Amino acid sequence: MIDFIHTTPFVLKNTEQIRKLLLHISVQEGYTLSQFYFHFVSAEEITRINKNHLSHDYATDVITFDYSTDKELKAEAYICPEEVKSNAKKYRQTIENEMIRVLVHALLHVCGHDDKADESKLKMRNKEDLYIKIYQTSFK
Repeated sequence: MIDFIHTTPFVLKNTEQIRKLLLHISVQEGYTLSQFYFHFVSAEEITRINKNHLSHDYATDVITFDYSTDKELKAEAYICPEEVKSNAKKYRQTIENEMIRVLVHALLHVCGHDDKADESKLKMRNKEDLYIKIYQTSFK
């Protein structure tokens, strides 16, 4: 089950297509996506979560919590649409593409990918780009 929970005026479009994409990615990565909640929250709320859980006192685009066991994915992600919009402008992306990137990014984290080192960050970015293209050509 994939659920999108909105606590801000932002409402995600194309949710069925995005669900299909996320399920496709989990299979491609060798996992079963059992449960994933995506919470869309304000900048204040994501700053609070970031401070309480990661000791960072600033807003960010996404924070993911992984409750998975073995190859069965269970997780939740908190996404700040304000930060996603800001990053879309910064990186000259459409808001839709940047939102897809953030959703995919959260899923890739629970599939075991990290973005700590430059090499792993580049690998993750390449996967995000690939899955954005797949969304645009096959799921939209």
